[in-house]
Amino acid sequence: MKTTSRDRQLADGFNGFWSQYFGREEDYYGRLTLDGLVRLKQVLSNINNIITLKATLNFIDCLLAEKIVSPQQAEEMRRRVEETSANANGFDVCYGGQGGLRLIAEVKCNIPVKKGRFGAAQEEGIRKDIEALLRGKLKADVDDVSGYYKFMAVLDTADSPAREAMRRLIGHHFPDGRVKEYVSGATKVDDTQVVYVVYVGA
Repeated sequence: MKTTSRDRQLADGFNGFWSQYFGREEDYYGRLTLDGLVRLKQVLSNINNIITLKATLNFIDCLLAEKIVSPQQAEEMRRRVEETSANANGFDVCYGGQGGLRLIAEVKCNIPVKKGRFGAAQEEGIRKDIEALLRGKLKADVDDVSGYYKFMAVLDTADSPAREAMRRLIGHHFPDGRVKEYVSGATKVDDTQVVYVVYVGA
């Protein structure tokens, strides 16, 4: 079959990705039939859940590294995250403070649709999650969030830089200081009425 420039462009991107992770250059695109591609799509339908889970565990590791939580608390938080369904209601991380800090967190893995800013729908979703951290939300494990330390973990990688977009969102929607970026060695987590934004890598 004669290849078109469009076909070649798609093949180059597809093969480049798999070659990078498998360590050898092959024509993965050419080897997959349409049926194989459909099956791959089905397997990857959970990719957002996979990314969120890995980002959540990285966030817990960050809290431990920053000594915000103890090793015992981090272990318990990881266990709870691993045992919770990806489609469960409530906060992505919720810890009632047994032997440690009471905290709740939402994990966002949005890739900014524009350079340096989120799209309108992305921004609205993040804003709603911040408001839920501050005020609570229905069907969550916590009835009263006032005594919980609050975090928003934001995935920030070289391929999807979110810091600039997040700073723009905070400045626009939360200029009153209710949302603060966490800076290692400079930010003290000491206010349950503030949402601390923690950037996590892949």
